[in-house]
Amino acid sequence: MFLYEMITDVEAVDDYTVEITTEYPFGPLLAHLAHDAGGMLSEEVIDADYEQALSDQDMTVEEYYELREEGGEAHEEVANAIADNMGQHVSDNAIGTGPFKVQSRAPGENVVLERNDDYHEDPVALDTVTFKVIPETAARIAELETGSSHIAGQVGSSNMERVDSHPDTTLDNTESMSLSYIGFNVEKEPLNDKKVRQAISHAIDRQAIIDGVYDGVGTPAKGPLAPDVFGYDESVEGLEYDIERAKELMAEAGYEDGFSIDLWTNDEQQRIDTAVYLQEALKEINIDVNVEQLEWGAYLERTAQGDHDMFILGWSTVTGDADYGMYPLFHSEMAGAPGNRSFLENEELDALLEEGRKSTDPEERLATYKEAQKMLVDIAPMAYIHHQNYLTGVHNSVQNFEVDALGIYQLDEVTIGE
Repeated sequence: MFLYEMITDVEAVDDYTVEITTEYPFGPLLAHLAHDAGGMLSEEVIDADYEQALSDQDMTVEEYYELREEGGEAHEEVANAIADNMGQHVSDNAIGTGPFKVQSRAPGENVVLERNDDYHEDPVALDTVTFKVIPETAARIAELETGSSHIAGQVGSSNMERVDSHPDTTLDNTESMSLSYIGFNVEKEPLNDKKVRQAISHAIDRQAIIDGVYDGVGTPAKGPLAPDVFGYDESVEGLEYDIERAKELMAEAGYEDGFSIDLWTNDEQQRIDTAVYLQEALKEINIDVNVEQLEWGAYLERTAQGDHDMFILGWSTVTGDADYGMYPLFHSEMAGAPGNRSFLENEELDALLEEGRKSTDPEERLATYKEAQKMLVDIAPMAYIHHQNYLTGVHNSVQNFEVDALGIYQLDEVTIGE
């Protein structure tokens, strides 16, 4: 996994300290450790997880650890066999070591957290926090308005006015570190021509998508990184909406008369609406777009295999560092399922992305990522559309609630009034 592949050893120094050894210097290590996958687990939990995953393999945990040390085909065969079951015990037996710990969990219904009185900082004010699963947006908002729930996530841009105008509720509108984009399979004609990809990018009015699909909420994207991500450079110029330049590029590429192409999306409504917009927009440069909607699992599998022409997807730089926002999406070693569904291979870009992650000097990293962003605008492996906002409904009885740029609710300081 690209997040931690550089780690060669982890040693527990004492109850509160671990020593991590890496194969090479790795600048974004602390940011990567903040990823969910970097959470510390007890040895007992890990052993129990392996024991459960190995239940059909007629093998003990100790035997598996020995096999893993040996490596080779025998280990790979067992590892592949247990892969789907790994993490299940951890998921089913979560504890929590922060200001809250897990009290109960009913999959598909709710998760209940309770105050952790052993937390190293002052205990939080709330006794419990219950996360309820309510799929329907209207039902979530109704719960908020009646006071049955104090916070409602993902209220949707079409409901902003309803939430903000209600006497008992307020809308929290927080910018994110996410990206929505139109991906190009750069291995397929005519998308293997950079000028065609640039032409499509120039033919897209990002603000029109934000206004028409997202009700005016969000920030037009110039490149893959949102403004709050470390490594973002505001001086990098994107491929702005310019229909005349788009037509010129199509002519230069030999496609003045256009072509037909498939655009894939899943069943998320805003992506479907974006696809419909693209159908109309790309007619201006004589591109006939056929929209195909796929089930989510098939969508991910087939784009990972490279069966597509164009596709609509998103990515969130959850570590807040440019390495996570670019390495998995554009490095040649990440082609396919790891993230690079454009199947981009560019040695110069690879070198920049490797330099950016192996440097430990922040200023050097910023300079490297600036060059990488400029290159990605020119190469145009995708049309960068927008950075979304998190829209959360909050009951007026709630004080000190925040949503961070990753969309995580900050409940440490929350109190509930009358």
